[in-house]
This record gives sequence, structure tokens and C-alpha cells, in this order.
Amino acid sequence: MNKEEIQKRVLHNGEPLAPQKFNFCEKTNTFSSDADDLVIDFEEIDYMNVKVAGRDSIIKAGFRANIKAWNNANIEAGDDATIKVGWDATIKAGWGANIDALNNATIKAGWGANIDALNNATIKVGDNANIKAGFNATIKAGGSANIEVNRDSTIKCDGHDIAIINRNVFEAIAANKGDIIQICPCNIPGHLRNGIHSETGKKCIIKNGLLTEV
Repeated sequence: MNKEEIQKRVLHNGEPLAPQKFNFCEKTNTFSSDADDLVIDFEEIDYMNVKVAGRDSIIKAGFRANIKAWNNANIEAGDDATIKVGWDATIKAGWGANIDALNNATIKAGWGANIDALNNATIKVGDNANIKAGFNATIKAGGSANIEVNRDSTIKCDGHDIAIINRNVFEAIAANKGDIIQICPCNIPGHLRNGIHSETGKKCIIKNGLLTEV
């Protein structure tokens, strides 16, 4: 696919992106632009590299895409994608995705995903995922997931043999299918497993950053 055909897939305000904003290197198969509000559809193109410095773009890419985008990006990528985005991004990726996202990311990834997300992330993954997330993360994980989280995080376990590292108090937690694990607020020991505090054995809730016995 040549430069002209690729340019037709990059729209700005409903029209193909102006040539002065459209940068394409045929040697590395890399498209880049600093324009805002782009709509990019490379869904049928494999091995495309995309670098978008502008904001509020929508990007769709094929297999083995390498995508870097700025804030408020909406990205859908195929298998084996590598994705790095800014704050408030929404990401959907196929199997084997490698995703590095900042605050408030919403991430849906297939099996074997490797995810590194900061605060307030919402993450849904398949089996064998490796996840690192900041505080206030909400994670829904399949089997054999390895998860590192900080305070006020919630993990919903859809599979067996899930290993959780509570970085709030450096605690290892083994969870099985059906468990809902809640990490306690800042510097409070233990966690809740299905509403039971691991330190006291009593029923508790976590709300507004506070641990309260029921």
C-alpha cells in the first residue's frame, strides 16, 4: 500500500489530512502527525507504525501495530499490538498485547496481555495476564493472572490461580475463581476477600477511602 492510499485512511474534519500534516516514511512504514482530532483506520494494514502527537484521535490498527497516541485517544488494535497512550485513553487490543497507559485508562485486552497502568485504571483481561496498576484500579482477570496493585484496588477473579501482590502493605494474595479481592485504604494491613477482612475475619466494607466494619 503506497503513501497516497494510506493518506486516504487519515481523516481530519471528514477530509483526508493535509499533506503538510501527513508525514510518512516508506522505509519504516511509519505514519506520524501532530494534528488534533484525527480519525485513522489502518485496521487492514499489518506492521504499521503510528505516532500521533495530537489530541482526541481515533485510531484503528491491524496486527503487530506499534501505536503511540496522546490524550483521549480511542484505539482498537489487532493481535501482538504495542500501545502507549496518554491520560483518559480507551484501549481495546487482541491477544499478546503490550499496553502502557497513564491515569484513568480503560483497557480491554486478550490473553497474555502485559499491562502497566497508573491510577484509576479499569482493566479487563483474559488468561495469563501480567498487570501492574496504581491505586483505585478495578481489574477483572482470567486464569493464571499475575497482578500488582496499590491501595483501594478491586480485583474480580474470573479464573483460577490468580496471584496478587498488594503493594499497599507488600502482601501476597492467592485468589481463585469467583473471589472479589479489595485492597485496603492507605497503610491499612490486609485485604477483603468477598467482604471479609483478612486480618480480623470480620465482615467489612470499603467506601470513600475508609475501611468500616459491618
